[in-house]
Amino acid sequence: MTRKKRDANHGELRQAARALGAVWIDTCGDQSIGFDALLAYRGELVAVEVKDGALPPSARELTPTERARADELDWVGVHVVVLKSVSELAELMSVMEATSSPAVPYNALFTG
Repeated sequence: MTRKKRDANHGELRQAARALGAVWIDTCGDQSIGFDALLAYRGELVAVEVKDGALPPSARELTPTERARADELDWVGVHVVVLKSVSELAELMSVMEATSSPAVPYNALFTG
């Protein structure tokens, strides 16, 4: 397993997401996963790729592995969102809240 370098703002975004009531699951420890985190909020789940907004645009492009994973997930309707700042995170969470659907408990799905 190859470890992926964390962007400078990764910790700040993780902390902000949790402070705003989301679940942030780090996945950046394994480069083969192809994105940095899973963000769950109000019944919605997205894959997150963190990019350092302080870097030039050319340094914020998706790597070939990241692009391949984003394309693969997009094919099955799962979004990979690139976040560069806490303000982008807050905007994403606002959209997730607005589009969320009521959660159905798993046990309700499997009872006869």
